[in-house]
Amino acid sequence: MAGNTPLSTSLARLQLVAHSSEFEPALREVAAIYGLKHATCLIVRAAGGTKLYPFFCSTYPRSWTEIYVARGYFEVDPVIGVIHWARLAVDWCRLQRTSLAVNRFFEEANRHNVGTNGLSVPVRGPNGERSLFSVSSDLAQADWARMGEGRSHDFQILSHYMHDKVMSVVDLQTDGPV
Repeated sequence: MAGNTPLSTSLARLQLVAHSSEFEPALREVAAIYGLKHATCLIVRAAGGTKLYPFFCSTYPRSWTEIYVARGYFEVDPVIGVIHWARLAVDWCRLQRTSLAVNRFFEEANRHNVGTNGLSVPVRGPNGERSLFSVSSDLAQADWARMGEGRSHDFQILSHYMHDKVMSVVDLQTDGPV
């Protein structure tokens, strides 16, 4: 990859991933390149599959991912809903936080050091697969807004590259359209 931009460096790093165990260290490097707190990739649905959430990789603290799975936060987390209505990156400040369950969810996420700001990019693959690529930060709101404006295109590209990489490395893709 030509250039020495955060995007080209991140894509080159992700290109090296050859096994599912290599995604987390790669995501940690991508987060560091952009000055982010965390990065996460969640496969919501694989191609032609009925099993929800067949793969995820995150730099979030393990304590948070364990609680998230154990408490079934897939059903509460409004970020998951982004996959149904968004086409481009969505800043978490745009998400509805009107229910008590959602407010508790975000409070608990903050207690587990997830980050005060976040951005999620939905991806729809050619065979019906769906994924979310999310990043988070503790930047001040104004700084976060500037970063989002300046880097949202990068995150859009990274989300699609990560989606394709996970589908091939974890073997969640099919050979043709479903």
